[in-house]
Parts: sequence; C-alpha cells; structure tokens
Amino acid sequence: MIEIVPKPTPKLPPWLNFLFYFSIFFLISVIFSYFLLGYFKNQAQKEVQKYEKLLALEGVFPAEITLLEKKLKVLERKIKDFSFLIKEHRFSSKIFPLLQELCHPQVFFSSISFNLAEQKITLNGQAKDFSVFKAQIITFKNEKRIRDFHSTGFSIGEGGIILFDASFLVDPQIFK
Repeated sequence: MIEIVPKPTPKLPPWLNFLFYFSIFFLISVIFSYFLLGYFKNQAQKEVQKYEKLLALEGVFPAEITLLEKKLKVLERKIKDFSFLIKEHRFSSKIFPLLQELCHPQVFFSSISFNLAEQKITLNGQAKDFSVFKAQIITFKNEKRIRDFHSTGFSIGEGGIILFDASFLVDPQIFK
C-alpha cells in the first residue's frame, strides 16, 4: 500500500557533516598546494638557470672576480682577528659571583678595585665587629681560588665597626 503522509528525512549526524566539510577543505588545499608548488618549482628553475649563466660567464669578468676575492680575503682576516679577540676575552664580571659567595653577611665593601692584568683585587670594607672581620679573613685565606691574601690594615670606627683594607690575587681560570 502507498503511504500518503510523507515521512521526515532522517537527519545526518554532526560528525558526518564535519567530515564532509573537512574533506572539501582538504581537497581545495591540495589543489591550491599543487599549483603553488608548481610556481615555486618554476621560480627555482629560473634561478638555477640564471646562476648557470653566471658560471658560464665567469671567464669573461676575471677583474671583478679578483676584486671580490681581495675583498673576501680582507673580510676573512677581520673575522679571524675578531674570533681571536672573542676567544681570548676575559669576563671580569665573573669576579662578582665569587665575592658574593665568599662575603660574610655582616661585611660591607665600600670600594672594590680590580686590576685584570695582574688579577689583583683590592677591597675597602667594614665588618660589624672583630669576630666577623676574623671570619671574613679566614674565609678568604681558605679559598683555593684566592692567592696571596693580605689585610693591609684595619681600624675601629664608630659603634665598634671594623674598617679594613685587603688585597689578594685570584685564579685566572675564574675569568674564562
């Protein structure tokens, strides 16, 4: 028997719609990529042909090539000089982490003088009291990276603080 009442069309699941639109987008992307890659291939071939022509004409312009070679040699020499400078550069700022590590919390340095050529550091500082000053001196003398530590003088300031001067040499490996 023929049914007169139409039935509603079944609704497609959402994932099927998503898959359909994604497939359309992917197809368009593939077609676009095909033409884009063809364009890039032609551009690369033109550039290769241009450089092949330049290589073929190399014998025609020897004066320009020798001039360029001279410029390149000058630049190469400058690069080697700069590489040597960078390789032999000493980072004097590496002394600050050492001092931070060795400085007693109750010691204050009012001035620091540093001679990189001699690796000599001269400090003017103040300590809270004599026991802190003594602890600081022991810390410096026991450090392996410090050589020839000398406390050149000390005095007692206002409030019992100890004012002192010290100098020492540091290991050159610190700066590399």
